[in-house]
Amino acid sequence: MSLLWANPLAILIGLLAVLPLVAHLIRQAPTERRPFGAMLLIERLPKKSRRRNRLQDRPLLWVRIAMMGLAGLAAAAPQLQWPGAVPEFGGTGAVVVVIDNSMSMGLKEESTLLSQARTQASSLIKGLPNNTLVGVVRVGGVASRATSGLLERHEEALMAVEATEQTHLGTDLSGGIRIARQMLAGAGGEVVVFTDEAGTGVVESAQPELSLLTEQGGALVPRPVHALEPANVAVLGAQYGSGPEGGSVTITVANYGDDEVEVPARLTLPDGTAISGFVNLTAGQTVEKTFTVPRVTQGGVGTVQIDDGRMAEDNV
Repeated sequence: MSLLWANPLAILIGLLAVLPLVAHLIRQAPTERRPFGAMLLIERLPKKSRRRNRLQDRPLLWVRIAMMGLAGLAAAAPQLQWPGAVPEFGGTGAVVVVIDNSMSMGLKEESTLLSQARTQASSLIKGLPNNTLVGVVRVGGVASRATSGLLERHEEALMAVEATEQTHLGTDLSGGIRIARQMLAGAGGEVVVFTDEAGTGVVESAQPELSLLTEQGGALVPRPVHALEPANVAVLGAQYGSGPEGGSVTITVANYGDDEVEVPARLTLPDGTAISGFVNLTAGQTVEKTFTVPRVTQGGVGTVQIDDGRMAEDNV
């Protein structure tokens, strides 16, 4: 364990603790006056001098001295640090926040994963030292800058985080790390990534960029945002065809969760006619369900929609 001082020179403020002592000595004027002759003055002078040199109101004096000493100590901001302790963010002087706003981040429990990522990222930025430069990158679809570069004003970075919206696309983690590395411009820094790590090969494809970031003195800090019980049901496709009583629409639905589920499904024809049903799926199962529709109907675009309550982006 070691003791660090954020403002060591502020300890000098503690020297002002001598002021209460000086004040107590100066203010000790005689309060009791009696008439006496010149001979009495000569006789009592030594005794009076000794009495005036004694300190009065000693408890008050010690309180004042303690207050001055504590003021200096507080201004010096002492910090205890244990070996191996994780340092706070911003120690390098530059932080790039990478937010995954891909489709999978729409997975919902009490709130969506993206909402949780925004909250955590905002909290991190608010806790950074005032002199830390901050940048924000989004990696939904094709990675892009949410800020023009590293900013001194943390308020602008916070606004960029809050303005990050859901996309229906995948995760470009490799591109996000590359943009973050370019923001740091070879000067080192911290790249904090908020992601659910979903998607085949997303993390693996980012390894080359991660190596380049490390070579230029940067550090990647993963902040995984996962659901406690990942689950999702998605519509993979819909096909119009013929059927025994007219036309038909066959939909393909997949269950990516670990539990058996039953979800409502609704087919809406171009003329507005709605046909409802239910789809039962075991864990990890993909099934097809066929809806019978009139052989002759109004041309146009129809839709198939399910409701699994977890992620709306892939339900239609």
